[in-house]
Amino acid sequence: MMATDWTEFRLGQLVRLTSGQSPSGFRFGVAGKPYFKVDQLGKATKYLGRRSTPYLSDALPSVPEGSVLIAKRGGAIALNRVRILAEPGFMDTNVMALTPTEAIESEFLYYWLAYRRLWDIADVTSVPQINNKHINPMRIALPPLAEQRS
Repeated sequence: MMATDWTEFRLGQLVRLTSGQSPSGFRFGVAGKPYFKVDQLGKATKYLGRRSTPYLSDALPSVPEGSVLIAKRGGAIALNRVRILAEPGFMDTNVMALTPTEAIESEFLYYWLAYRRLWDIADVTSVPQINNKHINPMRIALPPLAEQRS
């Protein structure tokens, strides 16, 4: 397929955004869904799962497997912390999940965000931040799903 088959979208049309919550509201134990702090994004490679974090809870809300987690506050933005959930999980307030719709593959989104560099889209103030106003209007050109998968 050729690049002419690609269609441009606003990223907000292709993902559901979920911000994390403070861990003080959750009880952690030895079972349940994994909970990720921004620190765990730096200790993993591409995929995050229960082996990537010591925090597990039965009472967590969750975002689905395949959601792409990004650092959304602080110095981890400059380190380009982008990871994919290998199983349903949740995250703290310094992390945001981008859950892909059926139009975009998780891996394609992961590589696109990693290439795009989080620092380039953040408000760079004393505490760098990324929020919905940065993600939703971003323009992304998508090839057909088969090409995204390859």
